[in-house]
Amino acid sequence: MQGRSILLDCVSESALEDARAQVYACALNEQEFFMATLLYEYTYDKTHGTLSRNSATEDSGSDDEQSVDPAEAMLQRGSRLRQLRLMEHEDEAARRNLAHQDEIDEQANEMNDGDESESIVLLIDQSNLFIYESFLRHQRVYDDLKHVDYKYIDYSNGCYSLIVEQDKSLGKGGFCWDAAFILGEYLSSQENGNVLHDLRRDAKSGERPLDIVELGAGTGLCGMMVAKALTDVHVTLTDLGLLMPLLKRNLSRNFAAFDERTTHSSTAILDYMATIKHDKSSKGSVSSAVLDWDQESHNASFDLVIAADVVATLYDPSTLARTIHSLANVAVISFKERLSSVHREFEAQMANYYESIEIIQPTGCRNLNTAVKILIAKGRK
Repeated sequence: MQGRSILLDCVSESALEDARAQVYACALNEQEFFMATLLYEYTYDKTHGTLSRNSATEDSGSDDEQSVDPAEAMLQRGSRLRQLRLMEHEDEAARRNLAHQDEIDEQANEMNDGDESESIVLLIDQSNLFIYESFLRHQRVYDDLKHVDYKYIDYSNGCYSLIVEQDKSLGKGGFCWDAAFILGEYLSSQENGNVLHDLRRDAKSGERPLDIVELGAGTGLCGMMVAKALTDVHVTLTDLGLLMPLLKRNLSRNFAAFDERTTHSSTAILDYMATIKHDKSSKGSVSSAVLDWDQESHNASFDLVIAADVVATLYDPSTLARTIHSLANVAVISFKERLSSVHREFEAQMANYYESIEIIQPTGCRNLNTAVKILIAKGRK
C-alpha cells in the first residue's frame, strides 16, 4: 500500500496537464507524438484516487476492465517509456550519422566549388572561359548540359592548344558534347591503330594525306582535335550554313592557315590567347564546307567519315546513313543513346549499306563517360 500511495502522490492532475502541454507543443516527430498520446491515455480521478483509461483509448469490455490499478498503470507506462527512450537513442544515433554525412557532403561541395572557380577565367568582356583539364581531373558528372553556360572552353593539353567557342543561340549545334571529345581522343590515339592503319596505307600509296570529312561538326571540336593530333590528315568540317560563322571563328582561332580578323573574333578572347601564348600549329590541316544531308547526291569522296552525336530525333536516320554511304568506305560515329528506336533504325540502315558494323566502348580516352559508344562501319556494299 505504501508504494501505491507514493505513486499516487506523484500523479497529480496539474502535473499531468503540464506534461501533456509540454510534450504536445514539442511533438515534432512520430515518437514524440506517441509519448504525448501515452500521457493522454489515462485520466486521474482525484475523488477516488484512481487512473482510468480515456474513452478514446478504451478497449471493448466491461466497466470493471476500464478502471485500472494506478500502480500497474504507471508500471506499464514505465515499460513503454523505456521502449521510447531506446527508440530515441537509436534515432539520435541516426541523426548523428546524417549530420556527419552532411558535413562530408558540405566539405566535398566546398572542394568542388573551389575546383570549379579555379578552372574558370573571366575575360575582359565579362564572358567566361572553362579549363577542360579541370573537369578531366575530377569527372563527377556527365550531364549533357554541364558546360553549356561557358562562352569558351579551353581543351589545350600538353600536345596542342585548342580553344572552342560555344553559342547557345544555335541550339544543340552550338555546344560541345562528350561524344565529340571522346571521338576526337579515340581517333587521335589511332595513329597506327586498326581503324586508320589500312586507310593510311592507301593514302600514302597515293602520296596524299588521309582525307576525312566530319558530318554535323557544330563547334568543330572533334575534327579540330583530329587535325591537331594526327600527321598527314586533312579534315573537312561540315554542317549547315547556320553553323558556319561559329565554326569558322573556331578554325581561325586554332589554326595558322586562318586569320582571326576575317571572322570577327572578340578582342577579349584574342587578348587571352596572347596572354597564354596560344599555339595555332597543328600536325594536320582543316577546311570547312556546307553540307546538306537531304541532297540526293554528294559529289565529293573521302577516305573516312566521322561524326559525333548526330543520331538524334531531329535528323532522319535513313538520310544520315545514305549520306555517310555516299561519302566514304569507312565511317566512325560516336553517340550517346537517348532514343533507342532511332538508334536501332540507324544501325539497321547502316547494316544495309556496309559489310561490317561494330559497336565498341572506346578506349584511350580521358573522358570516362561510359554512356558514349562508337559505331565503326567498313566496306560499302
